[in-house]
Amino acid sequence: MKRRPIPWVLAILVSATLLGQACKDPDSPKPDEKFYCKVNGKHWRPDSDGDFKAHTLLADFKNNFKHLAINARNAELGESIIIIMSETDSIIKGKHKLSVIESDISLPPSAYFMQNRKPNFTTSSTNTGTFRILSIERDPRILTSVKLKAEFEFTAASPSGEIVRITDGRFYNWVRISQ
Repeated sequence: MKRRPIPWVLAILVSATLLGQACKDPDSPKPDEKFYCKVNGKHWRPDSDGDFKAHTLLADFKNNFKHLAINARNAELGESIIIIMSETDSIIKGKHKLSVIESDISLPPSAYFMQNRKPNFTTSSTNTGTFRILSIERDPRILTSVKLKAEFEFTAASPSGEIVRITDGRFYNWVRISQ
C-alpha cells in the first residue's frame, strides 16, 4: 500500500502559515491606523479602556487652518499625547518644529506627554521635535473636516528634568474644521 504525500505536505504548509501568523508583531503599526507612536521605545496607542463614551482621539483645525490641536488619550494607562500648532499663515504641507518659544502667537507649536497625577512633560527650546504634514485631503461632499496624514516625533521633559521620547509617530485621520 502506497502512502500519499499530499496530506503531509498540506499539514506542513498549514502549520507554516499558522506559525507565520503567530510570529507577526501585534504592536507594529497597521497601515490604516489612525494614531500610533512609541513612548520611550514602547508601543503606544489611544485606548478607551472599554468606555464607549470616551474620546480617545480628537483633532481640530481652527482659525482658517492656522491652528491645529491633536489630543490622543490612552485611558487604560492614564496617559495623553497632545500636539498643538499655531502659525501666522495657514498650516500647509511641510515640516514644523515643535518647541516652546517666545512668540506673539498665543499658542506656539508645542507637544505634551501627560500622565495621571504626575507633572506634564513638555517640549522646550532644548527639548524639541517635528511634526511633518504629508497630505491634507478634502472631500467636496464633507465641508466640516479634512483627512490629515502626518508624522511626528519629539522629546519632552518634566519639571524635575525627567525625559520622555516620542518616536515613530503617525497620524492619519479626519480632522474637524471649526472656527
